[in-house]
Amino acid sequence: MYRPNSTSASQIFFTDACNHYETVANSVNIVSELFPFIGASEQEQAAHLADEARRQEAIAALQKAHHAEQLGLETLEKIANELQPE
Repeated sequence: MYRPNSTSASQIFFTDACNHYETVANSVNIVSELFPFIGASEQEQAAHLADEARRQEAIAALQKAHHAEQLGLETLEKIANELQPE
């Protein structure tokens, strides 16, 4: 997890954004591990797609990634607002 050296408001926003996008990356990585299509045979790919538990876990990870990305985008907007001259 990213940790800032200072505690300014904009630095806190940067930390929040980094943490949100770390969640996105971790969640997408889970999906790629559940569905390793590169190097997998067509039979393995079909078996993975037929596995209901695997699909549900991937869906949950994608939903988590989606939510974290929304939070990340909101945080980036806060950063942009902080950078605007008064």
